[in-house]
Amino acid sequence: MSPNRTKTPPRRRALPLVGLAALAFLLTSCTGPAVASLYITPGSHYIVTDSADGTCDDVEMPYADAEATLVGAYFALKVDCVGEADSFDELEMDSDSEDWGDLYPLPPGDSLVYLRFADPNPHRPLYQQSNPENVTSTITIGEQDWTLENEVPQPGDTFVWVGDASTEIRIEINDNNHVFAMDPRTGEREGVIDALYHGSLLSKQSDRYPIDAEFEGSSGSYVYSGSVRVFFQAFVERTVFRQEDGWVADGDTVELAVSYSWFETNDEWELEWNLDDDEAVEVSQDGEALEPAEVDAETVTEGGAQVREVTQYFEVDAEALEYSFTFTPPQEAVWAAEGVDMPLTKGNDEISFDISFT
Repeated sequence: MSPNRTKTPPRRRALPLVGLAALAFLLTSCTGPAVASLYITPGSHYIVTDSADGTCDDVEMPYADAEATLVGAYFALKVDCVGEADSFDELEMDSDSEDWGDLYPLPPGDSLVYLRFADPNPHRPLYQQSNPENVTSTITIGEQDWTLENEVPQPGDTFVWVGDASTEIRIEINDNNHVFAMDPRTGEREGVIDALYHGSLLSKQSDRYPIDAEFEGSSGSYVYSGSVRVFFQAFVERTVFRQEDGWVADGDTVELAVSYSWFETNDEWELEWNLDDDEAVEVSQDGEALEPAEVDAETVTEGGAQVREVTQYFEVDAEALEYSFTFTPPQEAVWAAEGVDMPLTKGNDEISFDISFT
């Protein structure tokens, strides 16, 4: 952890009075590479460092590698290990540095409890930012808290505090008002959003399909006909977070948004070819049709044409990555000026396509 990061002062809950009276110093920047900050009292010391290289070589964690990670919209981190050491020498850090001041003996029965972080690769946040806003990290070992504003622990960062094998350790990240937490001793996690671990969260699109439509209708002894060529293309987004909206899904769900535009009429074409916003596109997963949780639609004018813009929102399982789509063109247009219904006689075939987020 580099010395120039913004940190809030560490919080102590119950130091003895003798510890408060004999407080040595708070070192927030050091000339040597081993220490980013060191806080020493008689019988108690903590350290944040990025040079404890050998701390995890012989430590095996009791959970799978995937369970060692937390991933959010603006952060990703991974626990390398949790361990105990009897001295700073075991942590492969130079405790003789004059920048450290005096180190007091460990209390009987206590050791140096440490938490080290690793590279979370291949897991990455949705948005890469070096100093993500609205992200606060709190690392707790026993009675000691470290709070980092607009950052999370980086690979190699090691947090050390005096304790023993029963000392509680907790990682808590508040990412845009969603709290992710982890007990790094057991791998138990809270607030995990499964979709951040399964499949792609990038937007995808279908091919652009031409529709050559012909219509024919009658009124009395008159027969009317018309034709038009339009195109259909869908844009599909699988996401849990939008920068403008915040979190839109959590837990084991993900939001699937299907957007498309549809030509209804224009200044020269007298027919009106309106669709059903809720049913024009059918979405299915594993052969089962999905019902939209919400549909947004509005008609806009583009170059003299009336265009219907539709977005269907579905709440789906985070592990579902394969979807099938069927678009059915409206089977009838209306010649409003003449009051004539004009059934579709050509170009009425369904358009089907699949999209995968694997």
